[in-house]
Amino acid sequence: YSFLNLAKMLIKSRKPSINLTNASHGIKEAPSNAQRARFTLTSQAVQIQKAYRGVVPVLNEFADTLGWPKMPPKKRYRVCDLLAQVPAIHRPYSHIRGRAERLHVIDKAEFRYNHSSRHVWAILWVKESEFGDNKALAEFRSRSYFADHFEQVERDQDHDKCLPFESKPERYGRSAQEALAALGHRCLLCGVMSILTPNGYRYYLTNFPPASRVCQLLASYMAMFYFGSVARYRPADYEKMLNRKFGWAIEEFLATQGHQFVYLIANALLKRELVCPWALRSPELGL
Repeated sequence: YSFLNLAKMLIKSRKPSINLTNASHGIKEAPSNAQRARFTLTSQAVQIQKAYRGVVPVLNEFADTLGWPKMPPKKRYRVCDLLAQVPAIHRPYSHIRGRAERLHVIDKAEFRYNHSSRHVWAILWVKESEFGDNKALAEFRSRSYFADHFEQVERDQDHDKCLPFESKPERYGRSAQEALAALGHRCLLCGVMSILTPNGYRYYLTNFPPASRVCQLLASYMAMFYFGSVARYRPADYEKMLNRKFGWAIEEFLATQGHQFVYLIANALLKRELVCPWALRSPELGL
């Protein structure tokens, strides 16, 4: 419910006239979840709810507020596919499932500008070793959600072990601030994810199949809804999950995503990055 209320807050900030008195999560457990003869996390899925007259589906309003396409009713997302899109647990999760990693650490990122032409653009450097092999790199470059806005450019001597990717430019008027905000938002839609660490944000390029891909905030919202639903209505199944193969992933998700979600919501609200000052950092904050 905390995730639900934070999503409502962001929606209301962008759409003050919307009435959220009668609102639903906008998502439910897939009907087959409780019917599995042998319960496993890999068999579980969530499903997009259809809209009802007079009831606001928060998930799709949340998606729309974030600039993400609304998801069609009855579309299903496997819970494991959502967990894979959470940076805090992606790498060990991929290892334990024997899957290729789909988050590639961005070694360095810069916004650049040309004041004469009034354009700003982004350059991202990713170590070539992050992709593992040419097949993985070719698959990544084939993703239209990234390739439509970024292109690989020539290496430079200062980053000879990295592959540079340059974005299309954003034009600005008197101030570049709005263009920078638009460019940052475009990067998120193109698959750039982040995690807040004690040393600031760490960024990743993502390589997920379009059919299962959602933006970072939506993945966390949807996965948290699922675990909340199981804990409330099927506590015996929740205990099974915690005591099986992916119990550590669930615990890590619950331990980290509260604060990560708050900061990502704040970033979306302010259209800029927000970090915790060093003076306020403590073990209780998880930073």
